[in-house]
Parts: sequence; C-alpha cells; structure tokens
Amino acid sequence: MTNELPATLYKYYEVKEFLPKVLSGEALKFSCPMDFNDPFESRSCFQIDNSKEGKRYIHEKVKQRFSNPSQRIAKARQIERRFNAPQSLDDDAIIRLVGVCCFSEMKDSILMWSHYANEHKGVCIGFDTRKSLFRLAWQVKYQEEFPIVRRPTDSDEILLAKTLLTKADCWSYEKEWRIIKRTQTEFERDYRLRKRYSSNENLSEEDIQLLVDEKGPGFYSFPKEAITEIYLGARIEKNQREKVIQGVRDANLNIPIYEAQRNPKKYCLEFKLIKSA
Repeated sequence: MTNELPATLYKYYEVKEFLPKVLSGEALKFSCPMDFNDPFESRSCFQIDNSKEGKRYIHEKVKQRFSNPSQRIAKARQIERRFNAPQSLDDDAIIRLVGVCCFSEMKDSILMWSHYANEHKGVCIGFDTRKSLFRLAWQVKYQEEFPIVRRPTDSDEILLAKTLLTKADCWSYEKEWRIIKRTQTEFERDYRLRKRYSSNENLSEEDIQLLVDEKGPGFYSFPKEAITEIYLGARIEKNQREKVIQGVRDANLNIPIYEAQRNPKKYCLEFKLIKSA
C-alpha cells in the first residue's frame, strides 16, 4: 500500500463545548465505525483462498476449536464448501474494538461544511501530517462492490485496507483519510515494543508513545502544534465566531484564522484571512 500524505488534513467540527479541548490537543475523538452514518461502514466479504495454504488455514482454525479428529474433518469440509464463494463478513465484535478518526483533503467542500460543520456554522481545522499521530493517516478508497478478504493470502495490511479503508463510490467527494486505533492487549503492546527495540530502530519518545497508545475507540491527545490553521464557516454566528477566536487565544496557538465567504458568481467558497499567524 502506497500512502503519500498531503501536507495538511482537515477535520470539520460544530462549535460545541469539546472544541477547546481539540484546540489544546487534549481530545481527538476516535469513534467506532458502527456509530458512523453509513450502514455499510467497514463491511466486506470473506473468502478462503482455494489452495493448499487456504485448506491448511481452515484446518488450523478448526484444530484450535475441536479436539475430536472426526469433528475437525467434518467441520473443515463444511467450511470449505461454505467459503467457495464470497460470504458477507459482518463481524461487529471485532469492528467495535477499533477507533477511527476521519479527515479530508479539502477545506472548501460545500457538502462537507453542510454535513459535518453544522450547515456552515461550524469550523474546519487543518492538521500537519508530518507530526504525531497524523503521520499515521491512510487514504480511503472508493468502489462499487464490497472488497473480498481472502485468507490466508491477504496480509494484515491488506485486510486493514479492505475492511476499514474502503467505502462506496458515492462517498468519494469526501476525499477521506483515516487514522485507525485498534484495541491492543498489554501482551501485544509489549511484543511490538520488544520487536522494534530488537530491530535496532532509532525510536523517538514520540514513536514509542504512538506504538503503545492503542486503546480503540476514545479520546487521544496530540501536540497542539500540529494544528496549522482554522477556518470559520460562512454562516457562523457572531457569538460562536468570538468563542472560536478566544479558544485559539486560550490555547496559545499562533495560527492563521480564516473566514469562509460565498463566491458571488459561482458555487464555491472563498476564505478571507482575519488573523495572521
């Protein structure tokens, strides 16, 4: 998977009580995909690779669950017949252990402002993808049909892309990127750290923190210096406008603030600088 990050990723917000915590770097929310507005979110199909490796994969899985040899054989044959064709994979239990934070390449999408920023009354915040967890963003792909997860041939990276980074074509206007945080056990966390240390990689404190900070859905902190700019909606109310500007001051953010304006001749937004960095 290639993943050339844009310099800045944007996230749209309503002006609510949690916004100051975002501006101070205290709380970036990662939500369970099951709570998203798309009922097809994180759905894929599952198919066992019809090869010796695929059959071995089935037998190993069955062996872990059944001690009786005759039961193993019967169950393995049943699974082989079932997975000759792709089957819908609705593993809600696994998906609920994953936290996802969504971003866009665009700050000027009229639809995004309408859907996610309280009908242009909210804000859009830009984040530097060279810093902290924003380096971990992955691009979402769009297509008509569910992706097919083929086990055991698909690597974990491909499995990730097919389940959490694939959406229906109709969402392509969002040009979405995602940071994914899964629920990691203490054993997994220790194992990953030992593996990184044994490979003689020169890990910074930030790298180490990113490795161990995997707790699934919830709030994650980040250095507020990753915030590069903020945009006020074209219909933001005066009191909300002042609240956001004050929030930037309170967080000691030295960033430019822009205000969206409707173009008088075209269906597009323009941005006026109201405070320089």
